[in-house]
Amino acid sequence: MKEKKGEHPFSDSGQLILIIVFLVVWIGDSFFLKKTTFISSYVPLYIRLIISGFIFITAVYLMNSGHTAVEHRKKSGNSVIVTGGFRYVRHPLYLGSILICLGLTIVTLSIASFKGYLSSTITLQVTKKGS
Repeated sequence: MKEKKGEHPFSDSGQLILIIVFLVVWIGDSFFLKKTTFISSYVPLYIRLIISGFIFITAVYLMNSGHTAVEHRKKSGNSVIVTGGFRYVRHPLYLGSILICLGLTIVTLSIASFKGYLSSTITLQVTKKGS
């Protein structure tokens, strides 16, 4: 696999694979198996939706502003990006996708998907530090 300058060779494809695995676990446990969603009966749905809503809004802001800043930089030349989501974090697109997974986990309170969320997040961090 061809490595882009400064990036781990599997960063994009690895993130896509982890998100797909997370979604399979989340959908499977939350809607079909329902083995680890017993906690959801203790927390009202409207509270879970409010919390997830704030998380989703933050994720969409980070992903949209991060993508817009990168596209703008491509047009204007190479420089350090300090606008949009890059004002707050180094990788707003990665953080946005992690937050979406967290929001989905909170909606159904599935323990299996929370474990998948944690393992995906840890794997992304280890991969980034290794590059």
